[in-house]
Amino acid sequence: MLIGVTVLNVVALAGPLVLPLFNEGLQRSLHLSAAEIGELTALGMMSAVLSNLLTKYWVRRFRWPSSARVLLIGLIVADLLWFVCERGWMPLLAVQCLIGFLSGSLYSLTLAVIGDGRHPDRMFGVIMAAQVGFQVIGFFAGPLILRHGAIDLLIAIFALLNAASLLLTGVLPARGRSLATTVSFVSLLRLPIVLGLAGCVFFMLNVGAYWTYVELIGRHAGLGEADVSNSLAAGVCVGLLGGLAASWGAGRFNRNVLLTVGALMTVGSVWLLFPPLSVGQFAISCGIYNFAWNLSLALNYSAINATDSTGHVLPVTPAFHSIGATAGPGIAALLVGPYGYDCVIWLAAGGAVLSVGCFWASSAVLRTGVATSGNQEVR
Repeated sequence: MLIGVTVLNVVALAGPLVLPLFNEGLQRSLHLSAAEIGELTALGMMSAVLSNLLTKYWVRRFRWPSSARVLLIGLIVADLLWFVCERGWMPLLAVQCLIGFLSGSLYSLTLAVIGDGRHPDRMFGVIMAAQVGFQVIGFFAGPLILRHGAIDLLIAIFALLNAASLLLTGVLPARGRSLATTVSFVSLLRLPIVLGLAGCVFFMLNVGAYWTYVELIGRHAGLGEADVSNSLAAGVCVGLLGGLAASWGAGRFNRNVLLTVGALMTVGSVWLLFPPLSVGQFAISCGIYNFAWNLSLALNYSAINATDSTGHVLPVTPAFHSIGATAGPGIAALLVGPYGYDCVIWLAAGGAVLSVGCFWASSAVLRTGVATSGNQEVR
């Protein structure tokens, strides 16, 4: 089951994990402008956010293997539509939004499966490592894919991955924990959960700002294109260790302490980006940041899973990560003009610090509530 749900989790995120490769394929094959590619990506992400939020209404109602099969078959059909639909803006947008919606639903389903399973904290680290491993393979194979088939070959690979994943749906448990099938959003807005979700938003605000501008920061500092690209690729590889570290540390160390370590590593890594910036400094920064990124992201999911007793919040958590990932570049874009790239560094560091502060506050409120409840029972 562990291997099956890990593969399904990675397949659900296949497109976003190799988004730069996908977008370059769009530009080569369909000659879309940079603005059109940006709009296509943003609207696809919005579809995924919507599906993450709607997962709350069905993930506890239907059998998980059947749900996974329906979503995978839908993704295969959506992939095939790329080959038969007119290559105009509106048909492409419709297909991309459909893929985003189905992928987001499948990703949320896998989170529910992991959250209800044994040793979820360890599994969150494993899936982060698996996602990074897929990224590394994708980026290494990217030049060959773009040279021999560009977007059509890439979509065909996605369709084959979805089809092969159908064989793994049978290993999923029929259902999760015996919980209420429907819970209103208002009833979920307890302070510990709100603080935890705020931590998720701030964390991805940091990531969104950093990942959007880190290459430009390196180039602005006078580093060569190859040096920047190689440093980023090496950093992604190091990120694999961050996911494994989260899995190994689960149960051995306090979760908030690990989150604090991740935040400190994030602050230290972005601090290295202040000028003057050397190639070695940039490479070390990328490695430390990616390690902390994957360590902390796995712990984000662990923290939400531990805070929520309803089982309905974890599947919608990616929506809040997406909100932060969208807000980060948007805020940074407003500041870069008047303040230069230094503001990106401050924004990334601030997001990391605010995020870990929210998780500490969430745990404190949760402990206070448990203590109060216990005192009432004693009386």
